[in-house]
This record gives sequence, structure tokens and C-alpha cells, in this order.
Amino acid sequence: MDIARWVIAIFIAIHGVGHAIWFAGAWVPRTSLVNDRPWILPGEIRITSPTGRLFSLLALVAMIGFLGVAFGLASGSDSWRVRLVASAVISLVAVVPWWRSSPGTTALNATLADVGLIVLALIPFAEKLSESA
Repeated sequence: MDIARWVIAIFIAIHGVGHAIWFAGAWVPRTSLVNDRPWILPGEIRITSPTGRLFSLLALVAMIGFLGVAFGLASGSDSWRVRLVASAVISLVAVVPWWRSSPGTTALNATLADVGLIVLALIPFAEKLSESA
């Protein structure tokens, strides 16, 4: 189980770091990868608007959460599953509204990863990952 635990922890860490693009998209001049199209919800809210920047802070929280989960999983913490679900839900809230603004399939990939990680946290296999630490 050690190899599986480390592979999953690395995937979670990489997924977490990927959230930096939505944070940067709201705060960095237009050289970032995220464009300034309106979100998918009603209204013409853009990622550089105050509301968009609030959502970008959620992406930052998700990133920090995923990095904490990866560290917790790698170190054998028992609470990593709860924190994984919380981080994935925050990620979904932060990313899905910016579906049109994200480059290529980035939002789709992040959404699929979040859903997959939630499923991982809820299946019995996940319990065994902590035991091998």
C-alpha cells in the first residue's frame, strides 16, 4: 500500500497546486492562463471582479487544503479523508463557475479529479491507505 499511498498523495498535491491558475487569474495581469470571460452563473461576473477575486480565494483555500491532505496521507494521518472531501467540495465551488474562463479542458479535468477524489475518500480502499503509513 505504500506505493499507492504515495502515488495518490502526489496526485493530490499536483491537483492542489493546479488551483493556483484560478487564484492568479483574478489577481495577476492578463498574462495568466485564465481569460476574463463571464462566469457560467447568471450575470456578467468576471474573474477579475471583486466577486471573482472572492472565488479565487476559495481556489487558494482548496489548494492549501489539498496540499495538507497530501501531507496528511503521506504521513499516515487518519483525518485525510474528511479533509479531502472538504477540499474537493471547496474546489468545485471555486472552479465550476469559471468553466468558460479556463484554458482548454482545465476546469473539466479539475472537476473530474474532484469527483474522483471524493469517491476515493468514500470507498473502503481508502481506509487501507492510512494503515500502511
